[in-house]
Amino acid sequence: DLGISGGMLLQDRIYPYLTLNATINLIVTAFIITVLASIYPARLASRMEPVEALHGAN
Repeated sequence: DLGISGGMLLQDRIYPYLTLNATINLIVTAFIITVLASIYPARLASRMEPVEALHGAN
């Protein structure tokens, strides 16, 4: 018994479906995540003295 999908034809490959809108959304989302992930370390580094930052001190 194949269940609910018994009458469907199943393909052995999945073909990608990529639109311009999806590509732009992906690029914008990746950019926003990258910027947000870099703000906190950049703020910490900006509050340090240069010598402390070079030595890796907290």
